[in-house]
Amino acid sequence: MIIYLNGTSSSGKTTVAKLIQEELKGNFFYFSIDTLLYALPEKTLKSIETGGDLVKELDWEGIFSSYFQCLKSLSENSQNVIGDCPIYLEKQFESFANSLELIDNLFIVGIDCPIDVLKSRELEREDRAIGLAEKQSESIHNFLHYNIKVDSSKQSPKEILMMIKNAVSVR
Repeated sequence: MIIYLNGTSSSGKTTVAKLIQEELKGNFFYFSIDTLLYALPEKTLKSIETGGDLVKELDWEGIFSSYFQCLKSLSENSQNVIGDCPIYLEKQFESFANSLELIDNLFIVGIDCPIDVLKSRELEREDRAIGLAEKQSESIHNFLHYNIKVDSSKQSPKEILMMIKNAVSVR
């Protein structure tokens, strides 16, 4: 099974993912796009966080395509996985669709959050480029069709977990 969390940076996807790992039956890999990005050299990570020149050197289409192929491979090899990569560009969606649209056991969760809350959360964190959440929020929910949609400013992570748990159990 793939539980795919789609929301902007700072919307609460990681917190929800960790609760899913703790509470849902079976073992779930948490596989975020950050998993791949954190494998990059420190100077490149700093450039991503600050919008520096090294960002332009990365093959973003290749990175996203590889990420979605990894999710597919885990699923095809009977692994449960929680996917976490904001899909806010058409090219990202195309990579997602090419890899995952035929996966039978795909459950997609849209995580929404108002921009003022996102900005506040972004400022509290030290590992995010300021303004990224706002940029992503313009189109984050334009591409995927969700099994459920939640608002992390109105529902606690535990409430979101229970909604996911209940929805997944009836599938």
